[in-house]
Amino acid sequence: MASAQNPAPAAHYDSFATSYDEIWRVPGIRPLLPLLTSTLEAVGPHKDIAVLDLACGTGVGLRIMHALGARRLVGVDISTQMLEVAKSTTPYGTELHVADCAHPLAQTVPSLARDLGSFDVVLGMWLLNYAPSVAELAGMWANIAAFLKPGGRFVGTMENHEATTAPRLRSGK
Repeated sequence: MASAQNPAPAAHYDSFATSYDEIWRVPGIRPLLPLLTSTLEAVGPHKDIAVLDLACGTGVGLRIMHALGARRLVGVDISTQMLEVAKSTTPYGTELHVADCAHPLAQTVPSLARDLGSFDVVLGMWLLNYAPSVAELAGMWANIAAFLKPGGRFVGTMENHEATTAPRLRSGK
């Protein structure tokens, strides 16, 4: 439930979408981009694969996968403003959809219904840790399973809130 201290997720992310990628310049976060890239490299092969990025934000994962050779890129995020940034930073032809990844995407984004079981890789970077309930976590996993090809790969990351709390970010540690 949204409150002044805990805004609705879409509004929360909309509020800082244009500055979101600045996180990669924070000293404690900066090393994570090469680590993320090497992790995504390790799930190869990449040539001509289809990638679905759940909670794609500004499209960081989609950009990396495109650079590695992915041919089809689809991103889903709850924030329209994050997707606006992603539109301007991801490769031409990237499909972007507004939806809550905890709910059945084949129903909430009808154009994705034809894509069930068709993605070689599903990304869920900083997705699963945002599930506010077991039911929503199960919904996220259901979407991951529904869209992966047999033998497909899921790559997810989870934020360590202890490492990214405001005092630590202010201190640069």
